[in-house]
Parts: sequence; C-alpha cells; structure tokens
Amino acid sequence: RDDISGAGDPVVAFDRDGNVFISMISIGVREFVLGSISSQVAVMNMAVATSYDGGLTWTEPQLAASGAVSTVSNIDAEGKERGTITTVDLDKPWMIVGPDPEDPDKDILYLSYTEFEQTSSVLYADELAFLSNPFLGTQIKVVASRDGGQTWGPPVAVSEQVFAGFSLAAPGQDTAQQQTGVGSFASRVVQGSQLATLSDGTLAVSWYDSTDDGNDTGLATVGFSTSTDGGTSFSRPIVAATYREAPYRLRTANFRYGALPSMAAGPGGELYIVQASRSIEDSVDDSDVFLYRSFDTGESWDPGIQVNQDDTDASQFFPQVTVGPDGIVHIMWGDQRDDPTRLKYHIYYTQSTDQGATFGFTLEDQGFTVPDTRVTDFPSNPMKGFPGGRFIGDYMALAATEEDVFLVWPDTRLGEYGGYSQQIGFARKTALEPPSLFLSPPSGSAGRVVDIQGFGFQPDSGIQLYVSGVITAQLRSDDAGQFQTSIYMPLTGEGPTEIRAFDD
Repeated sequence: RDDISGAGDPVVAFDRDGNVFISMISIGVREFVLGSISSQVAVMNMAVATSYDGGLTWTEPQLAASGAVSTVSNIDAEGKERGTITTVDLDKPWMIVGPDPEDPDKDILYLSYTEFEQTSSVLYADELAFLSNPFLGTQIKVVASRDGGQTWGPPVAVSEQVFAGFSLAAPGQDTAQQQTGVGSFASRVVQGSQLATLSDGTLAVSWYDSTDDGNDTGLATVGFSTSTDGGTSFSRPIVAATYREAPYRLRTANFRYGALPSMAAGPGGELYIVQASRSIEDSVDDSDVFLYRSFDTGESWDPGIQVNQDDTDASQFFPQVTVGPDGIVHIMWGDQRDDPTRLKYHIYYTQSTDQGATFGFTLEDQGFTVPDTRVTDFPSNPMKGFPGGRFIGDYMALAATEEDVFLVWPDTRLGEYGGYSQQIGFARKTALEPPSLFLSPPSGSAGRVVDIQGFGFQPDSGIQLYVSGVITAQLRSDDAGQFQTSIYMPLTGEGPTEIRAFDD
C-alpha cells in the first residue's frame, strides 16, 4: 500500500478453490542516515494480490517480503564518521500453490525470490561523501502463506549466499567471502528460482548458479533443494546439472537472453528441469534446450538430454516445461532455425509420453514422425519489439490439462514497441474457433441498413470493417471479442458483396 510503483515480473498461481494469486515486484522507498548523509533509496519488494472472482477484481497487493537499507557507522583515525550502507533488493519472484504436508486438505502459497544484498563503503573526498567498493551478495529465499496470501511467514534461505564484487578486507578480517583476499574479485551469483510441489506436500526449488567464473560465461550449475515441512526449512543444496553457459546476448540478436532453468513435477513425483546452454560437441551453436530428470525426489539427476533436434547452428532460448495430470511432459522454446540470418524467432513445442526418454509426434497411419513442431505462423523480429532489439522480456509459459496445452510468449509481429504495446502470443493444441460475421439481412438491395455482428475477434481490440475492399467503419471489440454495428449498403455491381473485418 505504501509502495510507489509496480515493476513487473508477474507470476500467476491458482489454489484448489479457484482463487487466483499474482505476484510482482513492488518499488518502495526507504530512508537512511549515516553521519552527515541523509538520503533515501528505492528498494524492490515482493507483493501478492488475490482475486476471488476469476480475475475480475483484485485485492490490494500485500507485501510478502521487503527490501531494506541499513547502515554501519565507524569513526576513523581523524575522528571522522565513516561506515557502510547496505541495500537489500528482491528480484525474480516465482510462485506456486501446493498441499500442506501436515494437512493435505489445505493449501500453502509459496513465493521464492533472489535477495540482492549490496554493501558499499562511504568514502570522502574533502567533505564530499561518495560510495565505493560495492560488494554484492545473492541468495535464494522462500516465504510461505497459509491463509491465502493475507499474511506471510519469515524469509527462509534456500541456497547459500554467494558474492560478487571487490573486497578490500584486511588479512584476517572476518568477512563473508568466497575464495577472495585483499583486493581480490569474486563474481558468483544465484538467480532465477523455480518451484514445484509434489502430491505429499514436498516443495522443490531449483535455481541458476553462475559458479565463480561469473554469469554468462564458462560453466554454470542448477542448484536444487527441497522442503518437507511447508517451507520452514530446506535440505542441503545439491547440484542438479552442470552445463556450458550461453552468452548474455546471442551472436545474431541483441536481446537479453538468459539460461535460467524451468522446473515441473509429474503426478508420480518425477521432476524435470529444462534450460538452454551450449552443447559440448558443437562450438558454433550458442544454445540448445536440455532436459534433466529425477525419479527420487531430486536426490539424483540424469545427464542432460538435448530436446531440440534441428541440425542447424540456430539458437534456442527461454525453454519452459510443464507436466500434465496424465504425466505427459510438454516443452516450448523460442527458436531461430527458420531465419537464415538467425535474428527472427518462432515458437517451437514438443512432448514426451515416456517421462522424457523420447520426444516428438508420430502419425502411425501415415508412418510420419517429427521430433518437434512449429507453433507460430509468423516470426517475431526482436528489432520490432524494443529499441535496438535489446529486450523481448524474460519469460514464456505453458500449462497443460489432459485435453489441451496452452502456450504464451512475447510476440513482435505487429512491430509495436515497449512492454505496454507488445503483444502476448497465445496458442493451444485444439483449434481456436475462427472469427465470424453475422449479417442481418444476409442479402438485399443496395442502400438499405445492414446490421453486422462480429464474434471471435481479439478482445478489447480495434476493428476495421471493409466493404468491397473499402474501409467503412472503425470499431472496437468488447471483452468477449464481439462487436456490432449498422451500415448502409453502398451501391455496387450486381452479385455478392465482400464484407471483411480485421482486428489489431
């Protein structure tokens, strides 16, 4: 309520009663005083709002976890006040609902995030203060709510805290460092946590770990931990996978690309993690999609299986995995294989009916098998979605039932710039009903009034109505994708008249 702005990264979850929860980054302001310095900083918090009517209305967002600012003061040999300023920002939330392990008839709402703790020294040039020697610690944490997001428990650490930045600590000083000494540099971060819940209430958490060679270079790992007591404590973290990192930006495109893992649980307790990384055998291909599996609640993990089977040097990115209630594994990703310049991307999808051992689709009556399939009918050009093509978003998503699969992704085919204008693409396996027009009367002489109704168009979208190739009306569809209008039928030649409508 007291924060000043939202900052994106929404995640949606449903409980067993159909209530909807949405988490987000929320920006707040914290004040601090250190000696002669009196100022304020913006911090990133975690907030959650709830809808009890299917998303029509929402409660006021509640803070699930808060950022902070703190200071430590000390007096130097000249009697001047010095010290450090530490800011805590929370990033990359993920959220899930699962059964309470102590009472399976009740739900627990879990929210994970990355805590960024940056400490800077206050130095003076004459009497002008400035911050120096920033040292950054990152850690994966989880908070839990047992009352539908109204109140939240204290943050619980899942990963170890790792560090990046210069350290000027004196020899022997007790500082939290990893293999660093005087004037040395650490470059390790953890980020991008994912959650999955099992039928017995076990909570699984995975995350990206850059290792000490820094992010987007060298080797990285997927960290993993579980909780069997509703998020009160977590097991000692293990490494679920080790892989060669893909670059921060692909060679042929300029948008921010991340190799953060995606995780899902199957109905039998099996766990699946997908991420995009460089192949060990192929030094040209920036990234492929790999799947890692565990059949013992994450205690051990199989080696990675490459999911995409194209024979090109094109990059695959932003993979997502989910498992339907029937145990079928579904995976989607962005793919540049169809563009010779390796800039534009399509959305690809595949499935596995044998717990990830094989992927693809077979039409037995035709003897036809493919490893994956293209979802989109038109490619997205990242240069048309953000200035310089530097950003397309960080997420894709999919969900599955026994009957269908639903996919969403950032789509730039319309060339509309910015987060508020760029389209979110949607597809499902079952065919969508095409838009249709109903005319009353369906025929008659020119000059009379014709009532036109449209169905199945994009909701809340601009509509252009054409009669014989000439734009006749500009309308807007309602929330159900419908519209209606009346026109005077113009004088035309004898025979049928073409009436068409297009949405934005």
